[in-house]
Amino acid sequence: MALSLGGYYAPRAAAFEKRFKCCVAWGAIFDFGVAFEARIGGTNEPSVPGFGDHAQWVFGTKTLDEAKAVTRQMTLEKVAANITCPFLVVHGENDRQIPLWHAEKLYARRSTARTAS
Repeated sequence: MALSLGGYYAPRAAAFEKRFKCCVAWGAIFDFGVAFEARIGGTNEPSVPGFGDHAQWVFGTKTLDEAKAVTRQMTLEKVAANITCPFLVVHGENDRQIPLWHAEKLYARRSTARTAS
């Protein structure tokens, strides 16, 4: 179970680690690159003051463009179908940082095949 940026990392881990018995994404992030661009562009609320500088620190980059390049790689587009364990998405309909479509798309793209317990 994970929240915040874990809404990207927990589903990604579940897609590759088949020993997980379940996964909970509390605030799903289907495509962090899109979410990052929206925050930098002022479309969505940033999560912390000085979001751009904070992101550069988190990703170990020297410029905002370098941080953007890192976040563009952070998508579950090609891996969500590999999530085979039971999967719960908890997401606020009016989330101001990550829009609801991230949760809907992630849940729709997960595998409907289930592994044996």
